[in-house]
This record gives sequence, C-alpha cells and structure tokens, in this order.
Amino acid sequence: MFEIIGNRINTARKIINIAINKKREAYIQHGDNLGNVVQFMERQHKIKFKKILNKIAEKIPGIDTIDTEKTPDGRLLLRFNDKGFDDPFYAQPCNV
Repeated sequence: MFEIIGNRINTARKIINIAINKKREAYIQHGDNLGNVVQFMERQHKIKFKKILNKIAEKIPGIDTIDTEKTPDGRLLLRFNDKGFDDPFYAQPCNV
C-alpha cells in the first residue's frame, strides 16, 4: 500500500514539474524545494494552482482530489483524497 502511495506522489511531482515549467528558476528538478513551489503557487497563483492540482488528480488513478491544508504551525501540506479511503493522505516531503 505504501508503495502505491509513493508511486502516486512521484507521479504528482512529475506532473507538477511539467505544469510549472515556466517557473523553472524556482524549482529544482529533483523536487528538493517542491514545498517552496507549492507555497509560492498557493500564495501567488491560487486559482491557477487549484486548476493544476485538479488536472494532476485526473491523471492519477484512484485519486479523487488534491488540495492544500495549512497546519497550525504554518506548514502547507498537499492533501490527496483517495477514492478508496475515508481519510486523505499527505505528501510529507511537500511540507513548507
């Protein structure tokens, strides 16, 4: 199960890389600062970022929606809502 979730997160990273290719200077290809990019997109391009997350969710089998959640300590998480589970899972490497 964790392997499936890991594969889905890796797929999402690849799609995000393609979707924000214009912001290449703000994104390291290996995803080392993906959290910074997520935070930037959420703050500066909220509507466009939501559309990107919706397109990513359409491309990943089993994922219903992807959105963001701000934690009490200020981190921004990507939340993946899987069609097969009641509770979402989070892309922990995307913490900001």
